[in-house]
Amino acid sequence: MKGIVKNRTDRGLKRTFVALHPTPKIRKEIEKLILELSKLNNGIKWISSDDSHLTLHFLGNLNKAQIEKVDSTIKKIIKGFGLVEFAVTDLNAFPNLLYPQVLFLEVEQISGNSIAELQKKIGEKISEMNIYIDHRPWQAHFTLGRVKDFQSLTLIKPKFRVKEFVVRSIALMESVLKAEGSEYKTIKNYRL
Repeated sequence: MKGIVKNRTDRGLKRTFVALHPTPKIRKEIEKLILELSKLNNGIKWISSDDSHLTLHFLGNLNKAQIEKVDSTIKKIIKGFGLVEFAVTDLNAFPNLLYPQVLFLEVEQISGNSIAELQKKIGEKISEMNIYIDHRPWQAHFTLGRVKDFQSLTLIKPKFRVKEFVVRSIALMESVLKAEGSEYKTIKNYRL
């Protein structure tokens, strides 16, 4: 794996995605939830709550020129968009709870301009740059962990003291693959 990462970096490519970040209070709630779930479930690679994000689009490996075009496009699209408020709701899994591969926390928008429409518009404009965009229906969520081996999960109802949070910006991010897991770096932040 290290050779692959080195080779990609040597070619000047960055593994990129566009994301929203939770507030520090929500990160703390996610951290508590992961701790509780980890006591009940083995065989899951849990994420660090510091890495929590809500992915709008995974863009893949982009070069410097592509990143600059994406940057310019996002700036134009989000101009005047405004703040967005979300609430965390319940636990779920991809593809489903019977055969879980990824355990996640559902998120729903409760106010502001439609983030789903923003996600769609960003995807359409980036697709026009010949960058592949996943066109499956988008579902707002925070990944909690990846199930290593098939197993049934022991779930709990999340009991958050703080459920709502306001997003004030989106970010163009880089995911650096490492043996111990992905490391995320912000390339650019955009105020909503």
